[in-house]
Amino acid sequence: MDNTNIRSSISTNNDESNTNDNELTSRKDDKKLADQLSVNSEISKETIEDPNDPKCWPRKKKNFILFITSLAGMVAPLSSTIFYPSIIIIENDFKTSGVLANGIRTVICGLSNSIWLLLAMRLVQACGASAVLSIGAGTISDVFHSLERGRAYGIFYLGPLVGPVIGPVIGGYVTDYLGWRWILWILAVIGGLILILIFFTFPETYLPPTNLPNPNNTTSNSQRRKRFDPTSPLRLLKYPNMSLVIVYISITFAVIYLQNTLVGPSFANIYHVSASTVGLIFLAPGTGYMIGSVIGGKWSDYVLIEAKKRNNGVGYPEMRLHSVWIGCFFISVSYICYGWFLEARLHIALPIIAMFTGGFSLVTVYNSVSTYLVDAFPGRSASAIAINNLTRSLAAALFTFVSVPFEKAVGIGSIYTIMICISFIGVFCLFVVSYKGKYWREKINSGIDE
Repeated sequence: MDNTNIRSSISTNNDESNTNDNELTSRKDDKKLADQLSVNSEISKETIEDPNDPKCWPRKKKNFILFITSLAGMVAPLSSTIFYPSIIIIENDFKTSGVLANGIRTVICGLSNSIWLLLAMRLVQACGASAVLSIGAGTISDVFHSLERGRAYGIFYLGPLVGPVIGPVIGGYVTDYLGWRWILWILAVIGGLILILIFFTFPETYLPPTNLPNPNNTTSNSQRRKRFDPTSPLRLLKYPNMSLVIVYISITFAVIYLQNTLVGPSFANIYHVSASTVGLIFLAPGTGYMIGSVIGGKWSDYVLIEAKKRNNGVGYPEMRLHSVWIGCFFISVSYICYGWFLEARLHIALPIIAMFTGGFSLVTVYNSVSTYLVDAFPGRSASAIAINNLTRSLAAALFTFVSVPFEKAVGIGSIYTIMICISFIGVFCLFVVSYKGKYWREKINSGIDE
């Protein structure tokens, strides 16, 4: 298939009210199409139908955008985990409690002589850092066709997943040799460099609809004009194919953060390892996250392409959800085994292996369901990911807070068994969406559900 046919077989619908069903439906040899889209290094200008359409940009340009987006996404988790080794020192310097010391993570932080100023600036910093995860998802939706979007999201999430892995290592050395305030200077330099890079090299990826009203027609302009509404993403929760998927994501992130909170005391009490060794143990799930992100993205795209082939070349977003069942199974096995390995005080390698397989499996599932949210809500992908980030963060915060008393009440083995049993509710929700989601989206778009 030549490049002209490749591009002509991809039609991008700019109407925000439509789903991606049209985009997912192409000719019967769509697997060859997707392979060429993913493999071809660059497509010449002569074969591009619309050079203003980001999906038709050269491969190198699209990969550059993906790299910068992933790099920016690394800053938020890096700025959080980089402080773990220095919390006790900050607590002593400011003569404050560990709870307040854990709440800090900007230039003003580095100059601060008050814990409350540190906390206030951390709040401002978090607001800025969180934007990348939502806007980055929208950017990838703008630039990549749905058949290659799983791979793109896999690479995008490498940044946010690398941050928690390298953060504690960097923070420990900087604190020991330069002092904890240098952590803040380093974060300020990293953030500043990425800001400059984005400002001078990052292109606009949003393609406005071609059927805009006459600018001289004030009536039509007033009808189409939209106001900024920061609460609008919350309204997506009324759609079952959003809310049910969010249930599963929130439960799984609760399990992750419950584990992260308990890793230190669990391994220290059972295996009597040092704090530096605990930091190295975190490399196990971190490595699983990174490998799972890349492999999971490719697997997600593969399952979607094969499902379309079996359906006479007709595809829709829910087909992607069939890539999660293997991952859901291994998530359950890994975390249950992890808890009971610790409970039985088996060799330290066993729970570490379970951490790796759990992290790997969890990210393969998360990649698919996140990409589904983008495919299922075209034109609102950033809002879909924003509400996803909000609900999962709330769940993570809640279970971080209750993890220690929860573990003391039921035991280390039982706590993970209970959480996985709860996650079965989320798996059932995904199963329902995989079979009913297309019907729900069609109802929404036809106005029946309005």
